[in-house]
Amino acid sequence: MNEKICLTIFVSLFLALFSERSWALGWSWNLGYNNPPGALVGLNFMRLGSKVAFEVGIGGVQQSKGTDSTTNQETKSISLLGDINLKYLFRDRVFRPYVQIGAGSSASVVTNSGASAGVGVGGAYYGAGFFIIPNPGYGYFSLNSGGGSGYFQFGLGSFF
Repeated sequence: MNEKICLTIFVSLFLALFSERSWALGWSWNLGYNNPPGALVGLNFMRLGSKVAFEVGIGGVQQSKGTDSTTNQETKSISLLGDINLKYLFRDRVFRPYVQIGAGSSASVVTNSGASAGVGVGGAYYGAGFFIIPNPGYGYFSLNSGGGSGYFQFGLGSFF
């Protein structure tokens, strides 16, 4: 069942983002190491403007089982882990340095006798990096700090 949910989400995102609709202009996708933070490899979607970029990423899926402490019923949950960040870009050329601030995010569904859903944001981070954007693709590298440690991110992407 959980594989079907993940496949449905993936196919929906793929169809929505790879369409020829004008809303996709300025949007891109990228695969990044440690992007979202803590993910080995993440899938990110970014809206790139002249001075500001907005990015949302998916870095993992967690499944767990437990017991509800009040009803003693078994619970199952599935969580989508990721991040949200904003980047301020200093130049409008092929080499584009930036600073960024972001936060980890998650969306969860828990089932027992009923179902509930939740969204959470936490784990703030900040950093600096650069894009190299020879259209239609791009690469990036950044150094970041958050959660008491430093780390780097890098990846490759393409515009829709």
